[in-house]
Amino acid sequence: MACPDIRDEVLTWGKAKGTMNKEKKFYCSFFFQGEEYKLYDNVVVHDENEPDGHVAKIMKLWEDMTTGSKMTLLRWFIRWEELPPHLKAGKDSCESSRELFLAFGLGKGVCNENKLVKNEIKHIIK
Repeated sequence: MACPDIRDEVLTWGKAKGTMNKEKKFYCSFFFQGEEYKLYDNVVVHDENEPDGHVAKIMKLWEDMTTGSKMTLLRWFIRWEELPPHLKAGKDSCESSRELFLAFGLGKGVCNENKLVKNEIKHIIK
């Protein structure tokens, strides 16, 4: 089954959160192809570089009031083969190739801001 292209579909906001400032309006969810995606849902994000997709947790949802961009903050899960070498020391492989590790901390590759309607997130599956 082909993944829906988020750039070609209508994405609408769900319930707004009580917090807002001049630059950002925050939300609890968004709707895409009839499916509701909520804060803290785990999703698979597909792009041209990773056909199997990357697993992430939705941490924040907001609209940039100056540009109108719909944004999300995603915290990534990491596969065994993506872990840095010092974390794999003494182990040949993971017990399960399907095991995921939730990234912790700040910075690119751990937690990223992504536009919901541009190339940064092409496909999203709950």
